[in-house]
Amino acid sequence: MSGSFEEASYPLRSEHRVRTLRLLAAGPWTLDALDAETEASRKTLRRLLGRFVEYGWVSRENGRYELTSGGTLLADATEELLDAATAARRLRRVGPWLPESLSELDPSWVTEASLTLPESADTVAPARRMVAVMDAASRVRVVAFAVVPGAVAATRSGTSGALVLAPETLSVIADDPSMAAELTAMFDAGFEVRRHPGPIPFNAVVADETVMVGLVDEHGAPSALVETEAEAVRSWAISQFEAHRERATPVDPAPFRH
Repeated sequence: MSGSFEEASYPLRSEHRVRTLRLLAAGPWTLDALDAETEASRKTLRRLLGRFVEYGWVSRENGRYELTSGGTLLADATEELLDAATAARRLRRVGPWLPESLSELDPSWVTEASLTLPESADTVAPARRMVAVMDAASRVRVVAFAVVPGAVAATRSGTSGALVLAPETLSVIADDPSMAAELTAMFDAGFEVRRHPGPIPFNAVVADETVMVGLVDEHGAPSALVETEAEAVRSWAISQFEAHRERATPVDPAPFRH
């Protein structure tokens, strides 16, 4: 086991080694070409290539380095491990606030997801990003317990949109003249707005092919916006929207007309 562990851990102990493996996975390279593409010194590059050859991961012929079948296997496994580490790191940041039903999915989708986090100098970054994506979409579907300023207007900017909102959220909108006017415009344009009879445990938006999940921490403060086009997450979001929509009833526009 110690020999296998030493060989398996060797490429992961240096970004230069990982970078070189990735380049070789794309095809044969000369030393000069690798030198131009990596930030490693010539001496370091020669040394790591020598070790790759020693381990049987790389062959050298006519001045060109190429992965062997064993090297290809190792390169693929290295990428899988790095992807898993990326997903684990991201889950450490947002996992505690993900909806329970979303947490039950294969977590590999997190690797390619985009995270927008609030910063001390820009606490509304997640909300601004959500509104921007909604505003650019042609079809928007929202199921949420909270709506950020601009989200209602952004939903209406597309050719079709639907909101399924918690009762307390609709009360907040009714008390805000600006947001009430935006919702009234949605009614007048024939967009769908429905009231869910009970609490909604998450904020989810399906904007064309993109899914956004707005996360809040234990104090109710925005903690992150998760954005992805992963099919598994999109299926989850659409099913959640439809399930909540089925239980919801159309909203009476009258209380929002100030």
